[in-house]
Amino acid sequence: MKRKLGLARTAAFFDSATSSLQEIADPLVQGSAPAGELRMLVRDVVRSFPEVRGYVLLNEGFSYVGGPSPKASAAFRRNWIENWTRAIAVVAEECHKINPAIEVLPWDYGVDTRPEPDKIEEKKYVISLYPADVIPLVTWENGKSLERDGEFGWVKDYAINEAGPSEAAAAQIELVRQRGMKAVYAKADAWASWQYGTFPYLPFPYQWYARYQALEKYRIDATLESWSYGFKPNWVAELRTWYSWTDAPPLDELLRAIARRDFGPGSEDQVLKAWDQFSRAIRLVPDTGSDMGTNSAVAQPLFFEKPKEARTPTLEHSWADQGIWMAKSRLNPYWPYVWSPWYLLWPDFTN
Repeated sequence: MKRKLGLARTAAFFDSATSSLQEIADPLVQGSAPAGELRMLVRDVVRSFPEVRGYVLLNEGFSYVGGPSPKASAAFRRNWIENWTRAIAVVAEECHKINPAIEVLPWDYGVDTRPEPDKIEEKKYVISLYPADVIPLVTWENGKSLERDGEFGWVKDYAINEAGPSEAAAAQIELVRQRGMKAVYAKADAWASWQYGTFPYLPFPYQWYARYQALEKYRIDATLESWSYGFKPNWVAELRTWYSWTDAPPLDELLRAIARRDFGPGSEDQVLKAWDQFSRAIRLVPDTGSDMGTNSAVAQPLFFEKPKEARTPTLEHSWADQGIWMAKSRLNPYWPYVWSPWYLLWPDFTN
């Protein structure tokens, strides 16, 4: 019989574990932690928290000095990758000395995912340097190339307008298989994303299903499906639960049952039609990243005419340039509720 942690003990447990793991990260960030010190810290954490069965080593918290910024030189980024993966190897070795069953999941989120050959090679270089006994956690759709009406771009985190995987993720997964590593996991949103990220779930079941199929096609062994969401039970998460198992009902059969339950008998055709239209529509959206498509969604309106009143002081009749002031302050006086002055649609009202 397995012992369960009470809520208070669970909270204290994770607070303490987080603090201890940060002790490991900080010396690495400063680039000053000798291997012996790191080994000692890992042993201390693992022995202090025997209930933990896996550690995600995300480079935003478990890092190395400088970070793999796209603005840095290729030589710098390559050196960073070599040092970071060396630290991953130290953690894996010490964890497995104590408990060989612990899963060590390095997550190279910060290494550029853009669909350019040199960037893809860097992502593959990360995989090539991992010790054989870790489980890579790949970022599923970030960096996926996209094309809308002849305009080209790439997906920023985290989005569902593209089912994935990105070109970089596909290359990493292939290399994992070639190396014969025991598994590959993916960070892949499965019911909510950072597109319209203020919504508790996104009613795009056919697009979500396309992602579930892609995850199965690429033989992803496990997934991290919610980075910061999942705060409200919903039918899309229920849909994902069904397709986490074999022999799930056919998609339309399952959707009709959900529609009948949630919207009443006789509504099924209309509800499925709406869900299909939503699913088609999200595939047309070009917007990802930190603007209207993500967590600023509620505060990012479409302006078709200039608001009548400013909500903050303006400099329009001053010697100062209003446009420069807006850019530097990151504030739009007519709609100051977003973190940036850049809107999806803010026409030039002067002409």
